Amino acid sequence: MAVNRIITFGCSNTVGEACSTNWPKELGLLLDCEVVNCAEIGCSGRYIIHAMRHFKFEKDDVCIVAWPEITRYCWLKGEYNFEHIGVWKDSDSTLYKKYFSDYHAEQDFYLYEDYARLYAKQNNITYLDYLSCYTFVNTSKHKMELHDYGTDDKHPGKLSHIIFAQQIRKDINDGTVF
Repeated sequence: MAVNRIITFGCSNTVGEACSTNWPKELGLLLDCEVVNCAEIGCSGRYIIHAMRHFKFEKDDVCIVAWPEITRYCWLKGEYNFEHIGVWKDSDSTLYKKYFSDYHAEQDFYLYEDYARLYAKQNNITYLDYLSCYTFVNTSKHKMELHDYGTDDKHPGKLSHIIFAQQIRKDINDGTVF
C-alpha cells in the first residue's frame, strides 16, 4: 500500500507524554514516511471526530486513531474553542456525575468509532483504529499494551510505543485497514 503520510489522532498516550518517543514517531521510522501527530493530551472521542473533520487529508494519507479513555468528554464551543472534561481532570466533577455514566460513555464511543469509519470511507481515507492502553470497552480491536512506563509511571514507556508501532506496521503491511 502506498503511504504518503501517517496522520494520527489520540490522547497523551499518542502524544508520548512522559516518554522520549511516541508510537507515531516510531511508526514513521518503520515506514520511512512523514507523520503528522494531531493527538492532544486529555482529549476525548468527540474531540477526535472534530479534529478529523477539520484536517486536510491528502491522497495516500493513512489515518490512525488510538481512541482515548471513554469517560472523557469535550464541549465544542467553536472550531478552535473547546474544553476537555472527564474523570481524568476532576474526579469530583458534579457535571460528569449528573449527566454522564460509564454506560453513556461506552455508547458515545461506539457512535464516534462508527462515525470515524464512515467519514474515512466516504472521503476515501485509509483508516485504522486502535484502543489506547487505558480504554476499556468490549471490542476486538488491538490495544496498546503497557510493557513499560514513562517517567511519570502512568503513561506508556518507550518499549510500549515501539511494540505498538510494530503492530500497526504489521497491520498496514497485511492490509488490515478499513
